[in-house]
Amino acid sequence: MILRPSHLNPCIEAWTAAGFASLAEPLNEYDPFSEDHEDLATSLYADAYPLDSDKEGRIILPDVLRQHADLTDDVAFMGLGRVFQLWNPAAAAERRQQARSRARSLTSKKNAPTGGAQ
Repeated sequence: MILRPSHLNPCIEAWTAAGFASLAEPLNEYDPFSEDHEDLATSLYADAYPLDSDKEGRIILPDVLRQHADLTDDVAFMGLGRVFQLWNPAAAAERRQQARSRARSLTSKKNAPTGGAQ
């Protein structure tokens, strides 16, 4: 597993090694010596860390990731299919509420009747 700060939220993303490698595929479209390539590569890899655990199997989080997600003692896990996230529990509850609200809105828009000939 690879851990990295989310670009969108104050949480840590956990990716499988294969999933994380697939994130790098768009980099192949850029000149490897261009600023764009370097910026994208830096944003992807600079704060990515392999998942590490101690002898008891506890996950060790680098300080930079803990600070990004404002983690202290308790952590909330949020599964998102191909990735899971580690959150501050209060921030996770807020994010779930926001997501549910937006999802209801999206569903309502999708199911809304469209204007047409009568």
